[in-house]
Amino acid sequence: LCEVPLWRGDDRLLFYANGPVQWTLQNDGTFIHTRNPYSDYGYYFLTDDAEGEPATFPYGEAPTTIVAGVATTPAYSLHEVDDYAWFHGGRQLVESYDYTGGNVKRYFLNVADMESSVKSTLDVCFTHNGSTTSSVTVEVEEATLGTLTLSPVGRHSEASATTRSYSAEMQPNNAASVSVRLTHNRATGVSGRLDYLRLNYTSKIGLDKPIYATKDGAYSYDIGLTGKDIIVWRITNTTKIEQIPYDKGHKTFAADGKRGDVYIAFDPEATFPMPEMV
Repeated sequence: LCEVPLWRGDDRLLFYANGPVQWTLQNDGTFIHTRNPYSDYGYYFLTDDAEGEPATFPYGEAPTTIVAGVATTPAYSLHEVDDYAWFHGGRQLVESYDYTGGNVKRYFLNVADMESSVKSTLDVCFTHNGSTTSSVTVEVEEATLGTLTLSPVGRHSEASATTRSYSAEMQPNNAASVSVRLTHNRATGVSGRLDYLRLNYTSKIGLDKPIYATKDGAYSYDIGLTGKDIIVWRITNTTKIEQIPYDKGHKTFAADGKRGDVYIAFDPEATFPMPEMV
């Protein structure tokens, strides 16, 4: 494991952790995800060895010329529970809830500060074990987006999976979540299980969530918070995290980077999850 640099406060040590899911920005501006198939945890090597040289954060410089200001960022939300395998020797895991016991289920996707006037994209991956075609009706906030058709299972397969994307303006039922309802239309006795729901949307820039550069060049990112001593890290390469200057007076940070660069801004005095020591 690579040594992870630590931010040292009066009573705390802070570091950035990715976890077991990797997100990749595609050419069309949406994200796909890859889950670690071997572990539900991320592991990090930390050190505070006074005798050695603990890893530290290099400090970047603010660019002198800015192309434009940015107030929003691409964002994503995921519902994926890997606790069932159709084929018990396989690596492809899905959610254990079986739609044969009730063909309708509702899910809630977290969408912090969603820009509801911008179209979002919902990816639905669903599986079934039917020998004939079945379908899934997809609704968001009681509005039907469409129907996903599942092909019959082949002779040598335990189940089949189908993924479809739906693009629409989505109005959250509250400031924090979007409601998704799935209805599995199938013959009696046919099992259906969700693989994942993945939502790509546009969010206002804020604290404690990734901020993505969508173009090459030097841009100013508007955090929009006053009176806080914010820290900003460039986390594109989590083995080489860089601290970026924050302009407290203008509530912004500026960075000269590449498309796909990732930043995160946070209040070091806030409360954060505690890691498990191993």
